[in-house]
Amino acid sequence: MKTKLYLYLYLHFQRLLVAALLLGLGLTACSDETVSPAVPTITPQKTCCTVPPEIRATPGPTTALAALPAVVAATALVEKSVTYDLTGKSGTESLSKVGFTIKKVEGMTEMMGSSNPITANGIFLVVQYEVRNEGDNPTIIPTAGYFVGLKDANDRLHIAKTSTDPEVLSLNAEGNYGNFGSSSVLVPGATFRSFVIYEVPKAATSFQLVNLRS
Repeated sequence: MKTKLYLYLYLHFQRLLVAALLLGLGLTACSDETVSPAVPTITPQKTCCTVPPEIRATPGPTTALAALPAVVAATALVEKSVTYDLTGKSGTESLSKVGFTIKKVEGMTEMMGSSNPITANGIFLVVQYEVRNEGDNPTIIPTAGYFVGLKDANDRLHIAKTSTDPEVLSLNAEGNYGNFGSSSVLVPGATFRSFVIYEVPKAATSFQLVNLRS
C-alpha cells in the first residue's frame, strides 16, 4: 500500500516537475525573443498634381522684327532678280548690265556703334544681295546702294547707307554679312555678294526696287 502511495507521489511529482520545466522554457523562450521596435506607418503623400499652364515662348527680337510690315514687305523681294542697264551711268565704260538679286533681309532697330548703340528712326533693313556681271566685258560692280533704291507704297524713296555711315561700319566690322563695297573685277557671268542697309519706317509696305541711275 505504501509502495503504491510512494509511486503515485513520485509520478505526480515528476509531472509537476515536467510542467514547471516546460513553463520555465516557455517563459525563457518568450523573454529571449528579439522585439522589434514599432515602426510608424508612413502614408505616402501625393505630390502636387496641378499641371502648370503652358509656357508660351516670348518672341525674341529677331522673331518680333520679322513680323513688322516693312520687314515683311522687303522679304517679299527675296530671290526676285532684276537686271539694270548701267551703261554710261558710272563713268566706267566696261560697266553695262548688272543682275541684282536680294538673298536675305533682316530687320534691326539697334546696332552697336564704336562707343554707343545706334538706334533706328524706324527700322534698319539689312539687305544681303548678289550681283552678276551680265555684260560682255570684265568689270567692277559698285555697291548696290549706288544704283538700287527702295520705294514704298507712299511713294517714299529710301536710299541705302554709304560706306562712311556708322551702321555700315558696324556690320562691316562684325563680319557676318560679307564685305561692304564694290566687287573685284568680275568676268561676264561671275557673281559677287555684299550687303546694304536701308532705314525705313516700320509701317512701310509694298517696296519696289528702283534704278537710281536710270
